[in-house]
Order: sequence, then C-alpha cells, then structure tokens
Amino acid sequence: MAEKGEEPMQMYAPKTRTQLRYDHAYISLKVQINDTWHWVKALHWNEIGFNFFFEEALASGTSLSFKKGNTLFTGKVVWQRQEITSKDLIDMALNMILLEQLLTEYHQKDPVLVHEIIDLVRDSSRTETKIDYCKEHFGLSIAQEDLKTKIVGNQWSELGQVGIEVDSGDWSSVVREALTHSEGIMALDEKNSKTFENLFKSLNRM
Repeated sequence: MAEKGEEPMQMYAPKTRTQLRYDHAYISLKVQINDTWHWVKALHWNEIGFNFFFEEALASGTSLSFKKGNTLFTGKVVWQRQEITSKDLIDMALNMILLEQLLTEYHQKDPVLVHEIIDLVRDSSRTETKIDYCKEHFGLSIAQEDLKTKIVGNQWSELGQVGIEVDSGDWSSVVREALTHSEGIMALDEKNSKTFENLFKSLNRM
C-alpha cells in the first residue's frame, strides 16, 4: 500500500528499489521541466535510476530530459512522494552532517570510520546513534536548531521526492565516472566490509 502522499507503485518501479544503489555521494545533474533547466542532486543512484528532490509534483510515467555536463539522457518518473515526514527530515539532516564529516576526515584514510559512517547513513532508524556518533568522534553537539538549519537551508520540507528509472548508456557512463571519482571511499568501505563480513554482510543492499 502506498504511503500518504505517495503514488501507488507501478509494476516496473520495484526494480529501481531492489537493485544495488549507491548512497555514499550524490551526482549533480540538471533536469528540464517546463522548458527550464534546474539543478538537482541524484541520490541513491545506480545504472538504472536514482531519485531527487523537487518542488513540483511530477506524474508517474512522465519522461524527463537530464544532462551532466555535455551528456544528455532521458529518464521516466516511476514514483514520487510529496509529503516528507519530520522523522525523514531529521534523518536527512543527520546524514548530511555525517557525510560532511566523512569528506573532512577522509584524508586520514580510516577504513573503520568510513564504513561506520556509511553504515549509519544507510539506516534511517538510528537517529540517536547518529547524534551520539557525531559527538563522540567529531566533538559535535548537535542541537535541534542545527538540524532545523540544515533542513531549512536545503528546502527539504518544501520539496517532494521523485524516483527516476533510466535506460541509457550515457547515464551508465555518468555512473561509472562517479564510481571512479569516489573509488577511494568505496575501496575503504569494501575492505572493511570483508574484514567484518559476518557483521556487515547486508550493508550493500537496501
């Protein structure tokens, strides 16, 4: 059953949600809507799709044009959610704070830290753990006002979330390039994952 504010899933939509997706970084893209190009951040991406936040509702089945640099491709809207809960907004803000710290601390090449942060980001049920982790490892005491600032600054509460399915060699090239640019983080994550295989064996599937 679809959540309130979310369109019923189409027959082909589950494919984009059950395939391996990457969430350690976002991909900046432009999308053309009503003859205007808008910047968006592709999240939870793989070679067959991604999702992004946008201020307008977009009907399922709508074909959209995207571009990354000089690369053009099309994608189809397969799901959307126009109402984002307070819990989701808080989790998104905490995830952004964690990923900002990951980028800041990445030069230390700490595979344990990399894997722990990616683990936390992939789990939306660990709000208090994320807050405690930031305080323990980064000396950050995250207050309600800090989270509100992140949410308002990114306009998340005013946006809907849109799921896109893509069948394009050009998009696949964008994905491969993004993986190459982030292979350091991916390699550290994979190395530590193998070390603790029994504990973390399901982290790469969502």
